[in-house]
Amino acid sequence: MVWVWIGRILLGLLLLLAVLLLIPLKIQVEIGLEEQRATLRYLFLRFPVYPFKGAEEAEQAEEDEVRAAKGKGKKGKGGKKTPLSQQLGLVMDILRSTLSGLRFLTRHIHLRRFDLRLRVGDDEPHETAVLYGQVGGIVHACLGLVANTFDCRFDRVQVEPNFSEPEFFLDLSFQIVALPIILLITAGIVAVKLLQNRSVKAPDKPGAKEDKGGAHK
Repeated sequence: MVWVWIGRILLGLLLLLAVLLLIPLKIQVEIGLEEQRATLRYLFLRFPVYPFKGAEEAEQAEEDEVRAAKGKGKKGKGGKKTPLSQQLGLVMDILRSTLSGLRFLTRHIHLRRFDLRLRVGDDEPHETAVLYGQVGGIVHACLGLVANTFDCRFDRVQVEPNFSEPEFFLDLSFQIVALPIILLITAGIVAVKLLQNRSVKAPDKPGAKEDKGGAHK
């Protein structure tokens, strides 16, 4: 009789877990230059995903360092162009390599309330025009890949140049709606893909050491 009751309890727990995994959850994401925030909503509960309360002091110190670095970087002419294009290009490469072939899963992940406002400017008008073209092209390419991978509704996508003064303004917010089981499976497959890509690049290092050894000979 004891084992029967234990079996019933375990079965009830498994059924409860299955029900919980089939209840949609929402993740509200807000990204800006000064602050980034992510909040998870499940049923009537809300959980701060980022930033963590215990890391507020470390985050504040990191923000101070970033602001100090930006203040020093303003003196360099055109210094914003390369880092910005590299960062957006890196996002594009990561999305392309990790989300390809996962349409059967990611189509059940819904992006809603998508609002993007981006404004860029440089010292000279012609430099601003070039920067605007580069950033706009990469942003729309990324959004196209996201739209082909997830179920998306873009409420606003606004990319503007500022010809009057150097500026970089970013305000992005969106909501992810999905079943927990879909998010867990997708995250697991993406993690495996990232590990595989890392292991493929790893064998290149021994060859480099052999070349160095041959050079010494």
